[in-house]
Amino acid sequence: MKLTRSRQFHLLASFALLILGLFVLRNRFAINVVSNSELREQIGPLPSPNYIQSLQIKCPEKTRIGRKEDGGWDACISGPFKISQPCLVYSIGMGGEWSFDHMITDKYKCLDMAYDPTLGKGDHKPKELLWFYNTGLGIANVVNSRNWKLRTFGSLLEENGHSNRTIDILKIDIEYSEWESLEAIFVERSLRNVKQLMVEFHTMEVHEGKTSTPRDFAYYFQILRGIDRLGFKQWHYLMTPTGGYTSKHTARKLPCCANVYFVNTAYLA
Repeated sequence: MKLTRSRQFHLLASFALLILGLFVLRNRFAINVVSNSELREQIGPLPSPNYIQSLQIKCPEKTRIGRKEDGGWDACISGPFKISQPCLVYSIGMGGEWSFDHMITDKYKCLDMAYDPTLGKGDHKPKELLWFYNTGLGIANVVNSRNWKLRTFGSLLEENGHSNRTIDILKIDIEYSEWESLEAIFVERSLRNVKQLMVEFHTMEVHEGKTSTPRDFAYYFQILRGIDRLGFKQWHYLMTPTGGYTSKHTARKLPCCANVYFVNTAYLA
C-alpha cells in the first residue's frame, strides 16, 4: 500500500513522539542511599542493551529549593548529593524569579553564580554569596542579534576560575536555548564536575509558536541521549503547568515544557 505524503508525515511524527515518550517514561529503579559503595552495588547492570531502557535513579530524599510553584526546583539530597558547605551553584536563567537563588544562598550558604541577559540589569552583587551577570548561556561566545552577551558553560567556568571546582547544582532555564547550549557543553565536556543538572526543556511551540517536526523531536532525543552518555541519570521530572499547546498532529493538549532532573553517577564511585 502506497502512503500519501501526509500519512508518512503523521507516521513519522507519531514514531518520534513514541521514542521521546519512552525515553522520558522509561523504567525507574529505587535506590536506598546509605553510602557510595552501597549505592554502586544496588545500581547493578543495565536491564537492557537498548538505550531507551537505560538505568534511571530514583533519589529517596529530596528537597524543594525556592517556592512551591513554578520557579522553585527540586534537589536530590541523598548520599554524595547532599548539599553541604562549601558549595557552588550555577543558576542560568531566572526571568525575574529569584526564590531558588535566595534559598540556596540564605539556607544552604552556597556561592551562587546567576546569569540572565533578559532582565536588563548590569553585573552586580545583590547580596552576600550571590553574584548576578548580564550574560546568557549559548552555543558559542558571541553577542547575538538581541545584543545579549552569550558564553558557553565551559567559558563561564574558566572566567570565574571554577574549571576544576565541584559544581553542586547547575540549573538551566533559558527558553529553548538549552538544546544548543548543551551541544557546546558536550563538546567541552564541561559537565564532568557537576553533581546535579536541572534543566527546563522547551519545545518549538513555546520558542517560536511553530509546530515541532519529526526532525525537531529527533534533535531533542539526541541531546537527551548525550546527557545520558555523560553519565547523568534522570531521577525526577515535573511537567510545567503553564504554557501548554494543542498538537496540530493529534489535536491533543500537550505540555510545552518539563523540568528534568539528573544526577552525575560519577559521584557514586
